[in-house]
Amino acid sequence: GPAARGVKGGGVPEIRALYSGGLRSADGDVLSHPFLSSRALACKLASVSFAFAAGLPIGKEGPLIHATCCWGSFLMRSPPFRSMGERRELRGQIILASVAVGVVASWATPIAGSLFAVEVVSVAFMSSGWWKLFFVAIWTIISRHLLTRAGHGVFRALFGRPPSPSFLAPLAFDKTPYAVDGLDKFKSTSGIHLDVMLVAVFVGCLGGVAGSVFVKINALSRKFL
Repeated sequence: GPAARGVKGGGVPEIRALYSGGLRSADGDVLSHPFLSSRALACKLASVSFAFAAGLPIGKEGPLIHATCCWGSFLMRSPPFRSMGERRELRGQIILASVAVGVVASWATPIAGSLFAVEVVSVAFMSSGWWKLFFVAIWTIISRHLLTRAGHGVFRALFGRPPSPSFLAPLAFDKTPYAVDGLDKFKSTSGIHLDVMLVAVFVGCLGGVAGSVFVKINALSRKFL
């Protein structure tokens, strides 16, 4: 059905196609596309939850971006925010903000979430919208932290003990090993090593030089070809 057609796919390519106008519904309205429907949101969240519970090795970023964009579309179709959904420029900003929310919910990285929304999804972006993306990303990470703490309290109330490290890792939405420190605190046990930082700096500098050389060669080739 329409819900199944909306759920298939990773999420990011479809959102980019919708944002650029390459994927529209039958009536030409992006918000009414099956990919952003409420049924797609419910099916996506249910399928991803069951997949994680089963321990399947799947990614979280794409499905969460899809889910947050569905929620943003639902809000723009609701009466309190319908006027925002009717304005094309605001509609695009809300879609980008939803993408940033999905990234931040996955990895707790507000700056990277804002950059991802602009660099990967958008085809044109006004610099005046940066603070809006970052504002949404900051509130997302605050909400994420508060909900995680609340989840620990509910777990203790139901089972009489704090969550185990194997339970904390999926809540944190990453692959970093954690050690339980109290009832509602967890900290990384990986640490920061100087040799790893030096290698990261070297790789970053090497990538910057390679990128600048590529841009220069490309600019020179346009003059002679």
